[in-house]
Amino acid sequence: GYLLKESFAEHGIPLFLDQNISLLFHPFMVFLNGLFRVLLSDFSYDSVMTLLRGGYLDVTDEEVDIFERYILKYGIRGAKRYGRAFVRRDTQLELINSVREKLMAVTDPLTTCKRDARSITGALYGICVAIGAEDRLKAQAEAFASEGRDAKTKEYQQVYGAVCGLLDQIYALLDEPMELEEYAEILKAGFAELKVGSLPQSVDQVVAGDLERT
Repeated sequence: GYLLKESFAEHGIPLFLDQNISLLFHPFMVFLNGLFRVLLSDFSYDSVMTLLRGGYLDVTDEEVDIFERYILKYGIRGAKRYGRAFVRRDTQLELINSVREKLMAVTDPLTTCKRDARSITGALYGICVAIGAEDRLKAQAEAFASEGRDAKTKEYQQVYGAVCGLLDQIYALLDEPMELEEYAEILKAGFAELKVGSLPQSVDQVVAGDLERT
């Protein structure tokens, strides 16, 4: 693909490579994987901050900054500490606890569900619904469309359906006891296999790709 692009560029010919785009590092996948990372690392600083800054919780950057300063100041980590209201004095304590509550609300379903594949899948799907993931991704797709970024638009339009399809497969195929760690590995492997197709940016382009797709 790289050599083909180079050759066409040298001759001034617009080229679109019809390729599948991996979703493993899509922000939504990073968020879903991050839920497990928070729990499996016992609410480590890095995992908590990555989840909060992932763009899928109703918190602003400024609120997360204030929260971050507080947990660093008092060395807060661990599910036990996060599971109850923070009480150390701070002028922004109410806001800080609000962020904490949103974090717990999105991780609690996985903490409290039964340890089997179907229950974990149900909890994960419930989280997607609770955070309005489908609407968020749709809004992001529309924003890309307004900027004329057709490939990104197509990608974001397909992400939610791809995730739900994967969760449906896991639910149908795995009816067995399972710990979060094992489920997280299965989910990550599934995400690695998820791919979406992109669209040409312009009709005035040469399209190159797999004969079965293009």
